[in-house]
Amino acid sequence: MKPLELLREAWASALAQKIPTFMIAALAAAMCLTTLLTVGRTASAQADVLAALEGAGSRTLQVVNTGDGALLAPAVVDATASLSGVERSLARTSANDTYNASVGPGGTKVPTWQARGDLTGAVTLTAGRWPRAGEALVSTQTAQTLGLDAAVGALADDNGHEYPIVGAYTARTPFTDLDAGALTPAADDAELRTLDVITTTAGQAGTVQTLVLQLIAAPDPTALTVTSPTTLADLQDQITGDVAAFGAGLLLLVLAAGAILTTLVVLADTLVRRKDLGRRRALGASRTAIVTLVTTRTVLPAAFGALAGTLVGLLLVARMGATPPIAFCAGTAVLALLAAGLAALAPAVIAAFRDPVAVLRTP
Repeated sequence: MKPLELLREAWASALAQKIPTFMIAALAAAMCLTTLLTVGRTASAQADVLAALEGAGSRTLQVVNTGDGALLAPAVVDATASLSGVERSLARTSANDTYNASVGPGGTKVPTWQARGDLTGAVTLTAGRWPRAGEALVSTQTAQTLGLDAAVGALADDNGHEYPIVGAYTARTPFTDLDAGALTPAADDAELRTLDVITTTAGQAGTVQTLVLQLIAAPDPTALTVTSPTTLADLQDQITGDVAAFGAGLLLLVLAAGAILTTLVVLADTLVRRKDLGRRRALGASRTAIVTLVTTRTVLPAAFGALAGTLVGLLLVARMGATPPIAFCAGTAVLALLAAGLAALAPAVIAAFRDPVAVLRTP
């Protein structure tokens, strides 16, 4: 029997046997729907948790020089920025109190940091231009605090230094503390105190931390205070493993239950239709053709059921605010089809190997 003819026969058989067809479709739909409402929601929650753990704030390695030596030298800062696994970095001095130069020392004081590194990785320019040496950027919040008109004016400190303001910014995560003050490019002899490094992924935190500490090569390790996200990376691996294991176990349980019920439905259908299948064998149909016919006749309604169950499941989980990834939904439908096809094999083989003469003689 040609494949097209076999498919046509399977489709006609499925339409003729409405109750088994409906039950197979319903079981496939139930497998997909149950999977999306349970494992799918778990997968969505896992994706949300991992997204939060992969946020810039959870990938930040901070090294603070609490000693007297110039451990965070410009060469160390520049080398850190070029390391593999580093997304962005910024080094800065301790904050220096500054005020609106047009108001004078009695004005409101705001912190100003000298920074070395790519400022675009720490702040977003909202007005003006990027500063050169001796110039400053103020945050939009600081501009309001000092009564400045965006990027117009100057900052001054008690040492007589004045910094013309050439732009305004808003801080990017995780540098939100910079919104409280202003930035100016660090001089080569500036004493950098804090180095913030954002890794590409949380899992690279340990490697990057080792490389950065090797670059610093502090004679006295106690002069450094290191805040590392390595513990968070370990937590991420644990959460991923635990949730994945739970989801896999639940998915297998759902598919196994659906497959067993599908096997019973197909077995009952082949027993009811044993004379029709025996007649086909007597007329020359091969055992392979019978197995293929029964399996295809099962997979066709299962495909419609899987599609319907997946669509309904997506609508329901979307209303619950936990939409799983599209790849997971497609995989669920494919697994439901595979489960239905494998469930039909045993009854199909039993039907194919029955003696057609004995079947036709049975009243």
